[in-house]
Amino acid sequence: MISLIIFLVNTANKLDRFRMNDIMWRYIKISNNAQNLEYLQSVERLYSVDPDKMKTLVEQEELHQKQVLESEMKNPVHNITDSISSLKKTRKVKSDIYKQK
Repeated sequence: MISLIIFLVNTANKLDRFRMNDIMWRYIKISNNAQNLEYLQSVERLYSVDPDKMKTLVEQEELHQKQVLESEMKNPVHNITDSISSLKKTRKVKSDIYKQK
């Protein structure tokens, strides 16, 4: 019985997150900013080509960002320009990966 309750709570949390993501995705689609729309369409194309690869890349980037945040919290004197340059390098690498397709 407890397992069922835990399962239902987890499902409800995922459903709320799905709804939030769906609304945000749809809002970006209807906004008049052409750059956002082009970016969104490119993300949709990338996902449709290889959903598993995109999932892996997203999970890796989330892990990387979490590790950077944790290291910055441990070392508050960390230079912010180093963080920015690291983020730019990560984005460049991901961009190059997608251009190879």
